[in-house]
Amino acid sequence: MSSIARPTTVAKPGFWDGNLGYAQAFVTVVTTMTVGLAFHAWVGYRWIGMLPTWVIAVAGLTPALGLMVAARLNPGQRIIKWLTGIPFAVTTCTAVGLLALAGGIVPASVWAERFGLPSYWGSWPFLMVGYLMLLSLVGSCGRRLWPLTYTNVVYQASHLGLAIALLGGAYSGLTLERKRMVLFKGMPAETMVDEQNREFKAPFEVELREFRMEVFNPTLTLATIDEKSPDGLQQSAGSLLLKKGITEKVAGHTVTVEKFFKHAAYDGLHWREVPWKTAAPAAFLRVRTPDGKEKSGWICSGSPETMPAYLMLRDDQAILMNPPRPKKFESELRIEGKDYRVGVNEPAHIGGYDLYQFSYDEKMGAASGYSVIEIVRDQGLPIVYAGIFMMLGGALLHLGNGIGGKK
Repeated sequence: MSSIARPTTVAKPGFWDGNLGYAQAFVTVVTTMTVGLAFHAWVGYRWIGMLPTWVIAVAGLTPALGLMVAARLNPGQRIIKWLTGIPFAVTTCTAVGLLALAGGIVPASVWAERFGLPSYWGSWPFLMVGYLMLLSLVGSCGRRLWPLTYTNVVYQASHLGLAIALLGGAYSGLTLERKRMVLFKGMPAETMVDEQNREFKAPFEVELREFRMEVFNPTLTLATIDEKSPDGLQQSAGSLLLKKGITEKVAGHTVTVEKFFKHAAYDGLHWREVPWKTAAPAAFLRVRTPDGKEKSGWICSGSPETMPAYLMLRDDQAILMNPPRPKKFESELRIEGKDYRVGVNEPAHIGGYDLYQFSYDEKMGAASGYSVIEIVRDQGLPIVYAGIFMMLGGALLHLGNGIGGKK
């Protein structure tokens, strides 16, 4: 009796066996983000700023440069080919793009308040996924290090430039320094604090010479008592900045400004213009109500030295003057024997540090007795610029190849 041959069963290859592609890249990205979230919850970020610069540089560059060398020496190896190939590149780039989109849409204050992130761009999930993209870029550059053909040079400039910009951005997110300094006029200071109110010695002594502030002219508001409103008032805001001679309609009321003082005081009988920084704006209005009645009188927004004034139109309705909004505020500083002017978006650059106008005494306004300056140091910015210039060079070379080169 002849024996019957049984068909042999072929074992199905494991998930990480055989050719690696998009599925493995997706799992790698998701796992990396999960590890990043765990780092965010358990490790945090405070210790990063304490590490020496060379430690961060070595930790980031060693694996990337190792992959570049390995890709040059053995480009056909299965894992190296996958790390430097299209599926891994597309997946990591897509993940970084989606994370960047979330960071661009959601305000920074939300990330800070709800998730405790000092910087979204320096968060562990974003940095770790970005590092995967960096490995893909650097590894692919390693495969095309030689020969130095025109096409390979263009590839290196564009891809390596992007990798350098990513490194600079990550380094910036990890080492960005933001400190604040409270300055009083005529009192040199060299102590600054961080967000946790820890004190540090400033890299230079700073003296406040003068604080200046400009404001917009105020606007009007018609306020009516309404118990159904959340704050008990129904408010209709005017749109025009007050000045002498203007007329506007506010909720059906025709309001004409007959007099306007940018800085005014009340002497018990009359409103008069004064030169004091702490004085508030005041205006004399003539109002025609929707039923044809006329009212006139002075209104004032109020200040630390002046009580606010409003014009009653009826028992439950009045015209108010809104406090003027800041237009511009800046500080004159003396640092290391030189004078500097700093504004909100007009920094002074001193020895690798940028000084910005941050805050002031909002109650005193233009008469603020102190000024708050923010001192920022971004060591990764030059690296980002270097990468951007490399990418621009690669784009120009690519354009030249397209114009005069052969296919």
